[in-house]
Amino acid sequence: MALIKKLSENGLTSIDILEIFKSNGIPRDDELDNVIEKFNNSKSLNQYDKEVIESIPFPKDIIIPLLSLIKDRKPYTSSMMNEVVANYFPY
Repeated sequence: MALIKKLSENGLTSIDILEIFKSNGIPRDDELDNVIEKFNNSKSLNQYDKEVIESIPFPKDIIIPLLSLIKDRKPYTSSMMNEVVANYFPY
C-alpha cells in the first residue's frame, strides 16, 4: 500500500500505476525512483494537460456572460449562448 501511495504522491494516476504494474511488475523500493522518473519522462503530455485544464473557466465564470445575454428575456439557441461565452473569454 505504501508503494501505491508513493506513486500517487508523485503525480501518477491509478491508470498510470496499473500500467506500470502491468509493464514492469511491482517495482522494488530501490527501483521506485527510477520507475517514476522513467514513466514521467515518457508522458510528455502531462504539462500540456495542465495547461489545458488551467485554460478552462470555472462554471461560476461562465454565468456572467450568460446572464448578460439572457437579461432581455428573449429566447436564445445553445449555439448563440456558446458563441457569447466563447467571445467573452480571451483564450
